[in-house]
Amino acid sequence: MGDLQALIEKVHSVMSEDEIKKTQEKLREGKFTMHEFESQMEAMGSLGSMDKIMSLIPGLGGMKEKIPESALEQQQSKVKNWKAAIKSMTEEEKQNPEILEKQTSRIQRIAKGSGVSTSDVRTMIKQFRMIKEMIKSQSGMAEGKMDQRAMMKLAKKFGKKMKF
Repeated sequence: MGDLQALIEKVHSVMSEDEIKKTQEKLREGKFTMHEFESQMEAMGSLGSMDKIMSLIPGLGGMKEKIPESALEQQQSKVKNWKAAIKSMTEEEKQNPEILEKQTSRIQRIAKGSGVSTSDVRTMIKQFRMIKEMIKSQSGMAEGKMDQRAMMKLAKKFGKKMKF
C-alpha cells in the first residue's frame, strides 16, 4: 500500500520548507536546470535506497519484488555517476544543458573530468530532458491546458522511456 505520510515526513526531514517552496516555484516557472536536477538527486539519496522509497509510494511497493535488486543498485550507481558528471560541468552547461547536445567535445570533457563514460553523460542528458519535459507537461495539466488525447500521448511516451 505504501505510506505517503512517512514519505512526506522524510522529504521534510531532508529539505526545509523554504527549499521545497523555492523548488516548486522554479518548476512552475519552467526553470529546471542541472542545479535542480542535482538537488533532486541529492534529496532522493538522502531519503534512502531506491527500494525504501518505492515501498513508501502507493502502488510501487509491489513493483519492488518485480525489479531485480541488481537493477536498483545499478540505478543508484548511475545517479552517483550523474552527480559526478554535473560537478564537472561549467556553470553555462548547468544553466543551459541544451548546448551539450550540439557539442560532443563538451560531453567528452565532462566524461573525462568526472571519470564516467560518454554514454553515461548522454544518458544523464536524455533523462534530464525527459524530466524537464514531464515537468513542463505537468504544469500544463495543472493550468488545464492539456486535453485527454495529449495526456494519453504523454503517458504512452513516458511509459516506454522509463528505465530502471
